[in-house]
Amino acid sequence: MKRPPGAKYETKLAILLYGGLALIPLGFLATIAVYAGGTLRLVASRGEDVSMYLLRWVGPMVTLVGMIMAGSALYIGLRQARQPRKGEGQLFRVPNVVVIGKEAYDKQLRRLFEDWEFVESESPRFYVKFQFSDEEIREYETSLETFLICGEGSRGEALIQGRWVCGYTAQVAAPTSHPYAD
Repeated sequence: MKRPPGAKYETKLAILLYGGLALIPLGFLATIAVYAGGTLRLVASRGEDVSMYLLRWVGPMVTLVGMIMAGSALYIGLRQARQPRKGEGQLFRVPNVVVIGKEAYDKQLRRLFEDWEFVESESPRFYVKFQFSDEEIREYETSLETFLICGEGSRGEALIQGRWVCGYTAQVAAPTSHPYAD
């Protein structure tokens, strides 16, 4: 089975963000170490050994690279979140998914609970959370029609393109055993 889209992309984005956030304090520590070590070496050698000061650019560069990495990850993530309806790439037909939950929000990010709120609110957004056969849980945006079809706890087949659920077909099957049987 092909993995649903976005899993590898989000992993790379998380590595970029957390790597950048880890480099920022390392750069500050390197700056402090080089400047303190350079000053001590300069004092100990009575102004003749300035070799540690030649490395004083390393700490600020590591901090700058970390800030660029974290900032670019935030920019890419926010840009992706603002344009989720772009179905990029191949259409995936993913069988045997379970609907874990579904949520709807209005433009002010207030959660919508009733069907009449969907109609009255301004530009609502609908999200469905699936659990795949490999126990991975992912959330996708969808349309009102698909949102209403997805029943929480139902198992079925999802059509996914990018970060958008195009359709969902629930599996209808007879129970394997009676709940009150011995």
